[in-house]
Amino acid sequence: MNGALVCDIKTGIEEHTSIPKGITIEILEYCVEYLPQCKISIEAKDKWFSNQEISDSSIYNPKFSPHVLKIDQLKEIEATKMLLSDFEEHEKLRMLFRERIKFIITDNCQQKIKY
Repeated sequence: MNGALVCDIKTGIEEHTSIPKGITIEILEYCVEYLPQCKISIEAKDKWFSNQEISDSSIYNPKFSPHVLKIDQLKEIEATKMLLSDFEEHEKLRMLFRERIKFIITDNCQQKIKY
């Protein structure tokens, strides 16, 4: 299951399916401890958040930039999607969380996490 956001302004429907917060927190804590150089992006309800400035034009549009937050603030977000970049240990991370999330490795070895 992948997180998703469905909105219909006319009918007033808004449905958000997020990655369980406990899994998001575990991944964030792992990144802090073992992947301190890792750039973390979280998408939630069409808003973009990150643990640091992101200037890589392959993953963002220069007209838009993420709201930079501290890790403790990122832990409070109901994440729809997570994108981790600038780290080497893709397989180790996948093995640790493979029973609960799906990983998609995208261009430039960026690791997208899907629940």
